[in-house]
Amino acid sequence: MSQEAELPGMRVTKEQLQIICCRYYFASQFVAGKQVLELGCGPGLGLGYLSQSATRVIGGDYDEDNLRLAQRHYEDRVELALLDAHNLPFKDNCFDVVVVMATIIYLQLDSFFNECYRVLKKGGMLVFCIPNKDQPSFQRSPLSKNYFSVPELSELLSPHFDAKFFGAFPIYKESKSTKSRYAIVAKAGKALTLIFRGEKIKELLSRFFLDTSVLKEEIEDGMAEDIQPEPVSGDTPTTQYRVLYAVAYAR
Repeated sequence: MSQEAELPGMRVTKEQLQIICCRYYFASQFVAGKQVLELGCGPGLGLGYLSQSATRVIGGDYDEDNLRLAQRHYEDRVELALLDAHNLPFKDNCFDVVVVMATIIYLQLDSFFNECYRVLKKGGMLVFCIPNKDQPSFQRSPLSKNYFSVPELSELLSPHFDAKFFGAFPIYKESKSTKSRYAIVAKAGKALTLIFRGEKIKELLSRFFLDTSVLKEEIEDGMAEDIQPEPVSGDTPTTQYRVLYAVAYAR
């Protein structure tokens, strides 16, 4: 199981919870009455939320431990599949919407986008989010190098999709004190990932410096403020948002 996975029972900051919830608040706008596949669903935090309006939701992940957590919580409420996102075990043109949140940074996007296009119906949508590498003081995950600017994503999507891009969590809205607290935890966390039991120490630091709560098994309305992302140009990098969203329409 990835050491970066967002798992039920973990302590998360108010901002982390906001980011997690808003992924599914945003994606839910596109799934009503649709056949939906979420790839990289992890323990299924958003599967129940998407299922409230979708006709059918399948959650897929490559990690058996993640899927066991999802199965334990949802039982027969949603369908789950162990899979490789680069080689999907589904027929052509069988989904209206493919959703992939956060985990997109661990994928080879050229082959992944080709597979999404294959399983989507004509006019179907690929909805995803990714950390914005062009934000000031951006820190990469030690487990991934797959970060892309808006123009780079637009180019990768262009063979099969017409995409619209959005920015979320504006940098300027963070207070100086908030930035300072996050900087302390981020710098310490970067060093702690290299030592034994570093993740546990990082969690304790987060509790001390930041306002945290326990992550539940399933996203619900009211868990966080529904902050909608704002449209951004697909032609130039943007530096003012922490998270980028894309809604790509299959031609």
